[in-house]
Amino acid sequence: MDKFYHFLVYAGLSYLLFLAFFKTKNLYFKEKAYFFSIFLGTIHALTSELYQSFVPGKYCDFFDFLADFIGVISIQFFLFIHQRLKKESV
Repeated sequence: MDKFYHFLVYAGLSYLLFLAFFKTKNLYFKEKAYFFSIFLGTIHALTSELYQSFVPGKYCDFFDFLADFIGVISIQFFLFIHQRLKKESV
């Protein structure tokens, strides 16, 4: 169940990152919203797991990172498909 929560939290983070980049007026970030959302979500997941190795009682778990990463990637995939279908229907 722990991995499912990791997945959900990072899927939500990835979605919010996408909205922030996609809604910006800066065309560079808007055009690369998927890339920056995946990049920042993955960097956050990695650093989050790494710094836990320095916290007493916590540990760095590769499978937590993997669940985080899958959450980040999966929501971006669904957003990409949604945007593609939206363009085709117009």
